[in-house]
Amino acid sequence: PPHPPERRRHPPENPPHRAAPRHPPQPQAHGQVVAQPQVQDQVVA
Repeated sequence: PPHPPERRRHPPENPPHRAAPRHPPQPQAHGQVVAQPQVQDQVVA
């Protein structure tokens, strides 16, 4: 039974997950990297 209460402690850890919003900014950076590949495509043309 004590284990179930421990699971409730995980929800409090969700706030730390708010740091995940920093990942969304990274995806944008990847978008720029994808734009570079497009430039290479032009060179291939």
